[in-house]
Amino acid sequence: MKIKDIVKLTNTYLAGEQLTYQKLMPYLDAVIDDINSRLSATFPPFSTIAFTPEMAANIEYNAFPDRYVRSVIPVGAAYKFYLIDEEGVDNSQDLGYRYETNLFYMLRDYVEQVPPYYQSDTKGSVRLPEWVEPVMMTEIMDCPPVKLW
Repeated sequence: MKIKDIVKLTNTYLAGEQLTYQKLMPYLDAVIDDINSRLSATFPPFSTIAFTPEMAANIEYNAFPDRYVRSVIPVGAAYKFYLIDEEGVDNSQDLGYRYETNLFYMLRDYVEQVPPYYQSDTKGSVRLPEWVEPVMMTEIMDCPPVKLW
């Protein structure tokens, strides 16, 4: 889907606003950041792809399937715009629910299909301080059984 079409679709979710690509770029990037965070991916943000509206008119965003580009990015950008710039207009709650639902569907259906060149090398981990002793599950399971009757 071309970036200019994503901007147009986002404006329809914004009740017919006529925001430019430059004005929407931070919100579009924020949605990509959310997607990258949820999928442990490195999809390129819009600010690195098209710097001007002229570039946005001709460039297609095809980092992931069009289905998710249509259902997640415009809804998420509109939601983030309402939260930040419009001080939480009434329909922002509905957009928020739709955004989280579509983001969940994308995570559920697409997480195993992220191309290797977009997969992040960093996975979440916890580093414990040296003074913390590990507890084995067998130590926890060695408790005497509890009689219920």
